Amino acid sequence: MLIHKYRTIRSLKICYWGPSMSGKTFTVTAIKVIKTLEDPKSVIDFVTVADQATGRTVFFDQAVFGFGKKPNSDDFLFKIHVFTTAGQKRLIETRKVVLKGIHGLVIVVDADLNNWEENIWSLKELKELKGEEIKAGKIPYTIFVNKQDLPWGTKISQRHVRQLFEAADVLDVFPDLDGNIFCGSCQQAKDALSILLKNTPKEIILNEEGKFKKEYRPEAFNPLLKSLEHIVKLVIKKELATTK
Repeated sequence: MLIHKYRTIRSLKICYWGPSMSGKTFTVTAIKVIKTLEDPKSVIDFVTVADQATGRTVFFDQAVFGFGKKPNSDDFLFKIHVFTTAGQKRLIETRKVVLKGIHGLVIVVDADLNNWEENIWSLKELKELKGEEIKAGKIPYTIFVNKQDLPWGTKISQRHVRQLFEAADVLDVFPDLDGNIFCGSCQQAKDALSILLKNTPKEIILNEEGKFKKEYRPEAFNPLLKSLEHIVKLVIKKELATTK
């Protein structure tokens, strides 16, 4: 019965939203890397459209992940299409295009206190474009506070998120912050994996199928993965409720 219900769900579209240089592309890329190592079949596609000179996203990045293994099968119950938005202010029209038809949001906050106003601008624009749908519960969300590798006193931590959202005047749109905030660092995840792969023999960290053993996954990846897994669960729950 549960499998039958899942078949009624379309491929899901999740959007990573946040200011320029907050780490949206870096986050999705890191998730793609660890998933490729642990289960290559779960990474179905990965495309980035970036400026070659600067490396900054100019339209979107897209990753397609398989989620939920079918019983007695290597196939997945559904596909998650993950998009990032270009954060540069001048690219608002491309953000509008990427936001069309989304089922869920991961709001990426730049933890650098120097970018406090950039975060506020990004939240205000999101409220303007999708505020009514989010407020009505049509678009679930989670929040990922990136760059937690910054020194204490120079970064936004979990306890500052409500202050940030209050300063942006968006708490009416995002009243349920508790339980939806994840804090981590893409840079720490990348560095930890690089050190592990460099210093650990392959026969220790790979199983007989050549897949990366999950017990060796650096802890720094957990907030990145959990923020995505949490929004996927929220979206599926909402979609299943609408198919009854």
